[in-house]
Amino acid sequence: MATNTWGRDEILGNFQAATGNEDFASCLQILESYGWDLQLALNSYFQDQETQPPTSNSRNSPIIVDDPPAFINLDPTPETVGNLQTDSASSSSHKTLTFEISWHTQNLTIALTENQTVEELKRLLHLQTDVAMDEINLEGWPSGDSAVQSDTILSTLNLSSVTHLVFHVPAKVTVSPAEYLACNIPDIASQRKEDENKEFHAPRAINVSDSFNQETSAPQISLNVHHNGRDYRLRYNRNETVKDVKRELFILTKINTRNQEWNGWPEGANDNSKLSELDLASDHFLLIRSKEGESSSGHTFANEKPMDSGTAGSVEDSEDELMIMHNDEDYDDDAIFDNDAAQSKKPKTLLARDSNDTFDVMIQFQHNFVERYGDVHPPFYVGPLKNAIEEAGGSRAAERRPLLLYLHHDSSVLTHIFCSQILCSQQLVSYVTHNFVTWPWDMSHESNRQRFVNMLVLHFGNSAASTVSKYRDSDYPLLLIVMKSKAGLEVCSILQANASLDEVMMSLINGYEVFEQAKLVEIKSENERTERDLMKQEQDAAYHESLAADRAKVQAEKERHSEEMEKMRQEQEVQDMREAERASCEEQLPDEPPSSAKNTTNIRFRFPNGETEQRRFYEHQKLNVIFMYVTSKGFSMNSNEHRIVTNFPRRQLSEDSLQRTLKELKLCPRENLFVEEI
Repeated sequence: MATNTWGRDEILGNFQAATGNEDFASCLQILESYGWDLQLALNSYFQDQETQPPTSNSRNSPIIVDDPPAFINLDPTPETVGNLQTDSASSSSHKTLTFEISWHTQNLTIALTENQTVEELKRLLHLQTDVAMDEINLEGWPSGDSAVQSDTILSTLNLSSVTHLVFHVPAKVTVSPAEYLACNIPDIASQRKEDENKEFHAPRAINVSDSFNQETSAPQISLNVHHNGRDYRLRYNRNETVKDVKRELFILTKINTRNQEWNGWPEGANDNSKLSELDLASDHFLLIRSKEGESSSGHTFANEKPMDSGTAGSVEDSEDELMIMHNDEDYDDDAIFDNDAAQSKKPKTLLARDSNDTFDVMIQFQHNFVERYGDVHPPFYVGPLKNAIEEAGGSRAAERRPLLLYLHHDSSVLTHIFCSQILCSQQLVSYVTHNFVTWPWDMSHESNRQRFVNMLVLHFGNSAASTVSKYRDSDYPLLLIVMKSKAGLEVCSILQANASLDEVMMSLINGYEVFEQAKLVEIKSENERTERDLMKQEQDAAYHESLAADRAKVQAEKERHSEEMEKMRQEQEVQDMREAERASCEEQLPDEPPSSAKNTTNIRFRFPNGETEQRRFYEHQKLNVIFMYVTSKGFSMNSNEHRIVTNFPRRQLSEDSLQRTLKELKLCPRENLFVEEI
């Protein structure tokens, strides 16, 4: 590609993007040695790479993990998004917890909300490290390691805003003792011990759709592949072929498929053989080495013949040398310059085309960013932009933080320098971690750029969207400082990638100081409003208390009046009943015998009110007539209110004697009877 077609900055950017080489000086030297002819420089670079074995210090060197995912699709599907979607609306109302996790020589930073679980923390670690979730052991919990389970909710652990944990992976033997002796695999414990002191990086991007959708679906075959003192434990679907395994090992070992020499495949296996058709053990063991003399253990399985890649099937070398392209959208046609030139994979963008700001997509961005630039980076908010805005806004003014938007673009020659030297610097990361909520987005694809502009219109207005749209690809990356004003959210500052670290830090500090001054005003206003609300609440409480007392007083008066009326009614009823009873007895009472009548008795009555009455009765009349006479005088004998007694001797005339005559009761010829109240 001639210099007059592209500018040197663009050629340099394309060269770095195609090779993944982050050494700025080295890329300049290679391009200058070939007169800035991009095609010649790329051909030479990849030819040199093929003749050099990969080193453990390479950024793209694979992590030796016990349980990596099988095949990887870089573009999350709608089904995957559905499987990973979280309730973003509810998470925005919870506190964010930051976990600083020590793993080997790395420090991993993960942010979660307090309503999430330990299992979700392990899932994020699985995405960053490729270590199986059931093998992740976290130590250093404040409440004790034994009390923490996978389903434990973080809010129940009483964690501080930043928690430091240690991530241990238990040792795991990948071969049985019998198989180990049969293979004559040399001791690799010392090699692994040395590897623990080196920087580890994931071998490739996480397959969001496959790793989550296929992990528990179809039965899988586990292959244990030994190469150059290292063991790779890989899982495949049963319908995948030997050719797929070879391509996977090309990614891990950098041995082209045409140069791979295998031991351990069943007899008759070829590149097109499906794994389900081969006689493979549940944990099958294989050896791989390079035919071009790359260091290998050189040992074979007992009674098995080496399987040469060139004779095992009809796999074209040109096809096998390509990196496995999972999505056409993550690779440009320019990645393959001609049929005769060495072909290479252009590094994938941090986000695939047509991405949405969903939970799993933001996890993918963070994983790809760590894979490319390392673990030291600002703590990116994992979730939609709407949730990041709510997190920055806080529930109270004192909890608010400014929002920092990082806009990435792979087409800019400044991207790598800005990310590695400024964005991932310890000074900036430390300051941003404590003072900002950081949310990232990749603008490399036009569809993603347009989606972000739409998000700006929705959340910040047309003015902010128009401003960002004016920036060219070469102006990226950008840092947008967003603050909340009375009118709403406002982009108050935009930092470009051509600034130095000191200039970026100064801009961030100035922006934060402006935010703090505005926040103090909001805090004061909020406190005054809170005091007014509290006073109003107290006044309302006093009013309601007084009103309740008045209502209670009125109610008590009503009840007292009702009781009096009821009492009067009852008394009137009793009085009416007595009057009716008196009138009835008076009507039924026999006439008094004349004074000349014989066989009579003269009885003198003394009533409770002190009055006395005297009356004659026939001796044969019964005691009932005496009771009727007393009742007719208004002293009821049926309500147990009065009794009739004699004085000498004192005895009570009871109702049991009502049918006895006065003579039988010895009330003749005269008697004094006393009517007493009971």
